[in-house]
Amino acid sequence: MKSHTQSFPILPAHESSPVVKTNPRILIVSQRGYYLPMFRCSGFEFEDIICAVDDADLLLPTRDCSSFSDRLFDRIAHYGKVKIFTRPRLVIPKIEHYYDVLFVDVCMPDELFNLEPIWDTLREHCRLAVCYIEEMWARDLPKDHCIRQLEKFDYILLGCDGACDVLSRATTKPVMHLPFGIDMERFCPYPNSPRRTIDIYSMGRQSDDIHGALLKWAEQTGSTYLYDTHSGEKFVISFERHRKFTADMIKRSRYFIVNPAKFNVPEQTGGQIEVGPRYYEGAGGGAVLIGHRPQCAVFNQHFDWPDAMIEIPLNATDVKEHLCQLDVQQERMEQIRRANVMNCLRRHDWVYRWNYFLTQIGMEPTPQSLQREKRLQEVAAAISGHPSIN
Repeated sequence: MKSHTQSFPILPAHESSPVVKTNPRILIVSQRGYYLPMFRCSGFEFEDIICAVDDADLLLPTRDCSSFSDRLFDRIAHYGKVKIFTRPRLVIPKIEHYYDVLFVDVCMPDELFNLEPIWDTLREHCRLAVCYIEEMWARDLPKDHCIRQLEKFDYILLGCDGACDVLSRATTKPVMHLPFGIDMERFCPYPNSPRRTIDIYSMGRQSDDIHGALLKWAEQTGSTYLYDTHSGEKFVISFERHRKFTADMIKRSRYFIVNPAKFNVPEQTGGQIEVGPRYYEGAGGGAVLIGHRPQCAVFNQHFDWPDAMIEIPLNATDVKEHLCQLDVQQERMEQIRRANVMNCLRRHDWVYRWNYFLTQIGMEPTPQSLQREKRLQEVAAAISGHPSIN
């Protein structure tokens, strides 16, 4: 986590704020009230962690369905039958408090345009405005319309480190890389570890070569190979239910396939290497990470313990041989699983990301957030001190 500006100043109160300041201090504007695609569930988890550890309100804007076109949009978006290109018009909310921070988490910067109908209301009630953009590729910048939208915010956080320098040169606002995180109270498999009855779990994008080899391996050996058969644009009924399902599957998996974000679409990434949420989820759930190691500073910094992942080339067809070599090293595999969980407990829960950001803008973490950090550290220490925990 690092800033890509010379300093990260504490900005003055918003000039047009007429409301008397009262608690709570954080206003989170969440997409979940009008947009529930599967790939946004990690971001919604981050929002819930902030609400759990800080004095925060969660605002859930909804679509204005007063017209026929808006009602049609609402119906299509709800059932997820087709990809939506029309921007929803949001209902202007009633906000009763004045907040220190307005926090908006989106996947792509274009999604910020959805807030335009309610933006003035939001800013009138918040001293600072912060956006966290999970996915941004340097090859797409600068886009004038995107930059104009980002200039409305006081701080810009990016999940993709490779775009930070380019964006910091294109905007006047401070830009900081904030790595992905995980709810370790949900993903931690200890102390009541379920049986790892899934041999390999491949979630999301796949290498065709490795996928084909694993299908053959599973058929020949009777092993359990779990993989997705849908794209990431599917909508979920409940993001909490989906995150629990993801955690439950990983906690029951021996191996978990990981690859750099969008590794198979270089025309979108421009060759930019990023560490996506899968690395944190797989490690946090105690699986052995196997796949392609990202050649970037973020991975080297945040996954710096021995055997954080086992390298298997993207074009590998001898996956069976790799797995056979790993399966005979049961003690090493157990050590890897324990180390993955302990490091995520100590470093990669969402609370660490949030508290780091707060300190960068001169705000104090709350007692609740520090208590969560302490609780996670205690769990990690307990795992470390009891080798019998598997």
